[in-house]
Amino acid sequence: MVAAMSGLDIHYNVGDGGHALVGRRVPDLDLVTAQGVVRVFSLLRREPGVFDIAHWVDRVQLVDATYRGEWELPALGAVTAPSAVLIRPDGYVA
Repeated sequence: MVAAMSGLDIHYNVGDGGHALVGRRVPDLDLVTAQGVVRVFSLLRREPGVFDIAHWVDRVQLVDATYRGEWELPALGAVTAPSAVLIRPDGYVA
C-alpha cells in the first residue's frame, strides 16, 4: 500500500530474464565506499569516479561500493543483491 502511494511500485517492463531490480527504483541503501558510508540517492549527484570512463564521463558516474545487508524492494520484498547496478538519473535501474 505504501509503495503504491509513493509510486515505488512502478515497474518498467524491460524484458524477461533480468534481475528483479531492473525497471524498478533502486532502494536508498547505505553503501560502503572508500570515502565512507553514502546513501544511494546522494550518488545521483555528479561525483568523480576512479574507473576509466573517459568516453562516457559526461554521462556516467562510477561508484565502487558494497552494501552489508539484504536488499528490500517496496512492493517486491527481499531480492538477491546484484554484482553491479546501472542507475538512471531518476533512480530506476537500467
